[in-house]
Amino acid sequence: MNYGQLAFSDAIKKMQEDAGSRNSYDRMEKMSAVNGFTNNEITFIGER
Repeated sequence: MNYGQLAFSDAIKKMQEDAGSRNSYDRMEKMSAVNGFTNNEITFIGER
């Protein structure tokens, strides 16, 4: 799962469509192949 899959619910995708930005976010979702946390997120969370 990547950020877009986690953050963009159907309601959010509808809002993106209404705003004319869904195509851009759809491309971003498809390009992001990270499954899980990267070292950046692990470090960030670990510092809190």
